[in-house]
Amino acid sequence: MHRVLLISTIVVLAVGSIVWLLYIYTEAIPIPTLEKAPDSESVSTSTLLNPVSTSSSKENTSTTTSIHQKTNASGTKTYIKEAVPKTQIEDSQPNEQTQTFLYTFNVTEVLEESGSSNLSSSQYFWLNSGAKLVISEGIGSTIRGALAMEDPWRRTYAETNPLDTDNGLFPQNLFRLITQSVWENVDQELEFSIQKVNALNTHDRDAFSGIFLMSRYVNSDTLYYAGIRMDGKAVIKKKYRGVYYTLAEAQLFTSPAPYDRVRFPNLIPTNTWYRMESQTITTSSGTVQIRLSFAHSLSEPLETVLTTTDTGVFGPPITGKGHTGIRTDYADVLFDNYKITTLVTAP
Repeated sequence: MHRVLLISTIVVLAVGSIVWLLYIYTEAIPIPTLEKAPDSESVSTSTLLNPVSTSSSKENTSTTTSIHQKTNASGTKTYIKEAVPKTQIEDSQPNEQTQTFLYTFNVTEVLEESGSSNLSSSQYFWLNSGAKLVISEGIGSTIRGALAMEDPWRRTYAETNPLDTDNGLFPQNLFRLITQSVWENVDQELEFSIQKVNALNTHDRDAFSGIFLMSRYVNSDTLYYAGIRMDGKAVIKKKYRGVYYTLAEAQLFTSPAPYDRVRFPNLIPTNTWYRMESQTITTSSGTVQIRLSFAHSLSEPLETVLTTTDTGVFGPPITGKGHTGIRTDYADVLFDNYKITTLVTAP
């Protein structure tokens, strides 16, 4: 009997010792517990996504991101950037420090003409004249064809400039698209296709009408432009205080029948895609050098067709930063891949 009690006591003591040792151990080395990770934050960002390597049906292989319109709570238009399987726009938001800006019209919208750049609905462009820039299916364009009689822009142009627009039906005859950003030493490239010429009987339509890249745009009276005229000539001009001066010109397109404003009002082949480039640089001596290059198809390299230097013979050279842009006269025109690049010159 005593032996049984002794054994029971020993067992009880042993169990108690084990429990005590376990208590001490767990206090000295606590068992780790798993904490629930906090929910991910919803962050609004405008950081540009990494570019993707793509190509378009028109052989351009430049790549960036797309910009789609979004209206915020205040009704102000903003833009969201996202990767798309087609080339789209801008290396960075264009401003005075921008090095490269590429706009590939990969949105669906209509930019309407406004009285000033501050009133433009686009942070990239101001449509100064021409009523509408239509962007659809990756292509930008002037208005194509005649406006409907009830269109508000037809009525506006019928009142303000009926002669150059056929009583408001063709405001695209006076198309002027200007960048919101400003540039100094700059290279511009544009792909374009003239679809139709609107040969109205107005003295403002003639051989000098055409498609041009504008640079050093201070206002509508002071700027440079370079491009192709309806008579097939390449031209570089300066407009200073409202007066045009031809700095250089050369025949680029020829035809068996010479230009005639009534019978043969355009020598530039229509429904064909071309690429055009202009460069504007201020030299160390204060003169301005302008170069125009052209490619007769999107698969051909650009070739220089004109170079000139503005030494101030028709007023002082236009130096400093100015806006760039696209001008077209008396035509329905398509656009794609408008690229602007800052030119870095030697000190």
